[in-house]
Amino acid sequence: MFWFAVSTLASVGSSLYASNKASTEARYNARVKEQQARMIDEQIKLSDTQWNRDINRSSSTLVSLVAGAGITFSGSPVNALLDMTTQMQMDKSIAKYNLEVQKFGVQSEADAYYRQAKSTKSIGYANAFSKTLSAGYEYYDKFKPAKNTKLISTLSFKINTEGGKR
Repeated sequence: MFWFAVSTLASVGSSLYASNKASTEARYNARVKEQQARMIDEQIKLSDTQWNRDINRSSSTLVSLVAGAGITFSGSPVNALLDMTTQMQMDKSIAKYNLEVQKFGVQSEADAYYRQAKSTKSIGYANAFSKTLSAGYEYYDKFKPAKNTKLISTLSFKINTEGGKR
């Protein structure tokens, strides 16, 4: 009987330990993904700064080339500058959108890891509870006391005779 209890406790303990370990690992993975999402935020800021520099540099180069050629800055040169600036702004927006999508994916993975951590722990507790109930039933079934039929029939007789005296 002692070893039965020890094996049950060991089984319950290992179930809880494994679920806590898996939950801890899932939380760690979630924190890593959150850190990656923060790094993408920094990448978005850096990309924005780089795009602004490129747009300013390209605009300045076009203006200086037009002015250096002795052409007045109106009409076609202005249209070319506006078109170039518009295209670069669109490219900047597309790059930012792609990074935002990447960040959303990474953040979704982090959320999934947090849900996994929570459910893993719950499943571990449920398994431990199930093992405890199963062990209790096995213990009862294996070591249950023998039925005392004489005692039951005596009690039954007393109840029937007392019930009839009323």
